[in-house]
Amino acid sequence: IKKFSDDANVPIILCGMPESKRIFEHNEQLDRRFLDKEEIYGFQYITKEEQIEFRTFLKAVDEDLPFYNRTYLADKKLSDKMFYATNGNPYYVNKILVEATAFAAKSGNDSIDENHLYEAFRRIKNSKRPFVTNPFTNDKFNLFDAFELEQNKNKKLAKNIG
Repeated sequence: IKKFSDDANVPIILCGMPESKRIFEHNEQLDRRFLDKEEIYGFQYITKEEQIEFRTFLKAVDEDLPFYNRTYLADKKLSDKMFYATNGNPYYVNKILVEATAFAAKSGNDSIDENHLYEAFRRIKNSKRPFVTNPFTNDKFNLFDAFELEQNKNKKLAKNIG
């Protein structure tokens, strides 16, 4: 990385998972070369402003999808489901939408629907959330109830292990 940054002679941005910060702890020269370090976190969804921010993000993503018709990801009910499914992490939003786009395109649809999102979610594995449930196609989905149920299952597992 040091040689590349010297040879390139252009500004360079390094990105990685949180654990990648360790490289700077073990390499003082590299740490000095990249003094400005920013952490990017997933979206939050507690306050009205946070919900608007996430929904604005979903609207922008929806407008970039390769379909004639919009999916209306920013709709309150669908955005609740997207937030629950992804925990506000843009990486998982992207993964679900890439899969759902493929399902929709293969089906000859002009947009993504909840059935496509349901199937896409089934394909995405998130080992940090073993009790997450698939919110898509659930007409009675409630965000807070879903998080509470997931949390209770995690607590029960922790109690059984401990």
